[in-house]
Amino acid sequence: MRERQKLCLKGDMTIRMAGRELELGAFADGVEFFADELKRLEWIRIHTPHFMTVENRTSWLRLKTPDAALFYLGGYCVRSQRDFLKKVRRDNPKLVFWHFGDIDAGGFYIHEHLCRVTGILFRLYRMSRKELEDPHFQSCLRPLTQQDRIRLKSLEKQELYRDSVMCMLEKNRKLEQEIISFYGTENESMEEYFIYSCGQ
Repeated sequence: MRERQKLCLKGDMTIRMAGRELELGAFADGVEFFADELKRLEWIRIHTPHFMTVENRTSWLRLKTPDAALFYLGGYCVRSQRDFLKKVRRDNPKLVFWHFGDIDAGGFYIHEHLCRVTGILFRLYRMSRKELEDPHFQSCLRPLTQQDRIRLKSLEKQELYRDSVMCMLEKNRKLEQEIISFYGTENESMEEYFIYSCGQ
């Protein structure tokens, strides 16, 4: 029997489902509900300026960001997640969207797919040269495989990924998201990173 898809949320937001309003911010570690409940979801209001998808579950569980609502993606965006994210965008048109994933070929391909299937421009959160060169992470960098290099060469043509990809190819390194989330993202404000990202 196929496992039912779940949607996992964390942060300051309110949903109205089947005539009842639920304050999800009351749950410090987030909530999960089955994707087939989406048909009963009337609206969702995000009370933070930022909304972030998170690729890996360990990082999603670890993160607590006061000015961003969090959504566990778990890899490539599936249909129910796509439909939910589109509804988030429709109901919250001023929201700034981010994606946080591994700094490797897979992480960037997941981001590209996410933007394409939802029609939403997700900014990259802590997936840059800055993290690859951060002294905190140097002992955790991993060498690229030949397959990594092939996939990265294709991404190098896209301006959004070019600087990070060039750094990865030059240094022969990649970095897992769980390492970054372990070092100092708990209760981190998005605003400082938002300014840095916009300044790139």
